[in-house]
Amino acid sequence: FKFQPWGLDGGRAGATGDAWLNPDGPTPERLGKINMLRLGVGEVLSVRTPGGGGFGDPLERPLDEVQADLRAGFVTAGAAMRDYGVVVVDGAVDHAATAARRQAMAAAPRAAAAPAGGWPARFDGGSGRAAHERLFTPELSDAMAALLYTVPAAARYFAKQQLFARIRAETGAVPVARLNAIWAQMLPELGLIPGA
Repeated sequence: FKFQPWGLDGGRAGATGDAWLNPDGPTPERLGKINMLRLGVGEVLSVRTPGGGGFGDPLERPLDEVQADLRAGFVTAGAAMRDYGVVVVDGAVDHAATAARRQAMAAAPRAAAAPAGGWPARFDGGSGRAAHERLFTPELSDAMAALLYTVPAAARYFAKQQLFARIRAETGAVPVARLNAIWAQMLPELGLIPGA
């Protein structure tokens, strides 16, 4: 729901999961992540799981494979043109238009899928992962883990959720010194005593 499946070697990150109530009804409702949901008679819950990220440069995907994906309904003609540079006219690949589009797309500057937070350059972790790692840097995450291991195991998940919420409420990146101050203030408020 938040982090996309990784793309590899030029492939883009995939789509996130999603959940909808009555997706084909007159008033579809996007639910996002859910823990519990009571459904009425006749209501429909659609849970859409992510597949995977892309592998390799999409402009190098063989045309017959894109055509097979179109026939199978895995991609639309619009997605084939946008993502793979494949132009489809009346259900068939237009080879001349595709060659021209792919050449133009290859020449245009592409948004770099810059790896976030120390990811190897061959991975595209997606925009959700990049946004998360801008706030929760490796240093901050390591410091959080060390702090969380000072409270009883049964309380760690609760403490983690509280700590994440407080860090997200801060404006901008949180240095480790500020994390320690947040932690010191939070422990007595939650009734948590390190090492108990």
